[in-house]
Amino acid sequence: MIVIEEVIKRAEQGQTAPYLCRADDGQVYFVKSGALPKRELVAEWLAAHLAKEVGLPIPAFHLAEVPEALCDHRMGPWLRDLVPGVAFASQRVEAGDFSWSMTMHVPSQQRALIVAFDWWIHNADRTLSALGGNPNLLWRQGEHGGEVVVFDHNLAFEIGFSPEAFLDSHVFAADLKLLASDWVAREQVRQGFVAALHSLEGVCANIPEAWHFADAEQTVQAAWNLPEFVTTLERCQDDQTFWKLTS
Repeated sequence: MIVIEEVIKRAEQGQTAPYLCRADDGQVYFVKSGALPKRELVAEWLAAHLAKEVGLPIPAFHLAEVPEALCDHRMGPWLRDLVPGVAFASQRVEAGDFSWSMTMHVPSQQRALIVAFDWWIHNADRTLSALGGNPNLLWRQGEHGGEVVVFDHNLAFEIGFSPEAFLDSHVFAADLKLLASDWVAREQVRQGFVAALHSLEGVCANIPEAWHFADAEQTVQAAWNLPEFVTTLERCQDDQTFWKLTS
């Protein structure tokens, strides 16, 4: 676990408005703390690990200890949602916004993996069309061209997930339909998800104790339960039902 040593500022973009912080490892992270319900912190933690397991380009992430001394609200109202305790930290990457015109530059196999992953974890929060949207993607320029970066999974494991809405709004929805029609390709992706399930026990064991509770005194149970998340993920074990794109 890393320890936050400095709060630099609050991000101006993004619904969760995370805090940009420097940690004891010298790196800068976007830190999600008190502004998120515990359910969403758990979703971030589980989804980040699974994304890494299946080979998605996700920034480095850690659990981060936020010292009480950094949460002095008297220093300004902008600190109101930074609370002491364990937070989720995603390392800042040098990358720019992702636009609709960039979709053609993402390799088709990677587009298919991203949308299939979101389908797996019930993450509908990656919307984009020619009219705009919020893809929760970045575009990082490198020596050999650009590459996409995925982030922000706090709305994964959505209650009341709608396949129809997902296919209507996801930035790579068309790629999911193509993947589902290719038995060989879809089976390779599904088997990757099944393999990633083997890491789930250890990941769940490392969910911070405080995230199980809605209050700092740890007297009120938080509004999430692990079996619900696991049931969503275990869908990948059945090929026929997993790739059924309509309800």
